[in-house]
Amino acid sequence: MKKIALMGHIVAGFPSFEASLKAALGIAQGGAEYLEVQFPFSDPNADGIAITNACEVALQGGFNTDLGFEFIAKLQEKLAQNNLTTKLLIMTYGNILFCYGVKKFLKKAKQCGVYGLIVPDLSLHNDEKLFKKAKKFGLENIALIAPLTKPKRMKRLSKASGAFVYVVARNGITGDTTQID
Repeated sequence: MKKIALMGHIVAGFPSFEASLKAALGIAQGGAEYLEVQFPFSDPNADGIAITNACEVALQGGFNTDLGFEFIAKLQEKLAQNNLTTKLLIMTYGNILFCYGVKKFLKKAKQCGVYGLIVPDLSLHNDEKLFKKAKKFGLENIALIAPLTKPKRMKRLSKASGAFVYVVARNGITGDTTQID
């Protein structure tokens, strides 16, 4: 069995750019192998009230996709200064990619040293070729496997995904009461 890696999560820009940068660095210093940096989105349909509110605060504070890439670049500098090897993943939604331009987004992500992407509303075979395009840029596009995912689909997702698959522990929205069976 392969190692289960510790992955942290932050909403970039919440409660402020600087505070989220400090939180991200703290998560990396705490031993996270991966850090999911969520680019705030106005309608985060997979997220619960806490993350939705964090996104709203970040967006009201002026956070946008360009600031997201600036955030990633500054965080990469801080990780390097502290000899930390935490891999950064951008978690976002398809609309952000489409509005920014998919190729432009992927190119910018690669330039900033991003390891990969998590885009929950663009799943395999309904991804507008994101899996293939990300691979061309040397980015991992991480597939999600949920508790109700059928074994046959799990195999396809695990083959298409990057270095690992993101296993959703339970059905429901992120940030809700969690009970894992």
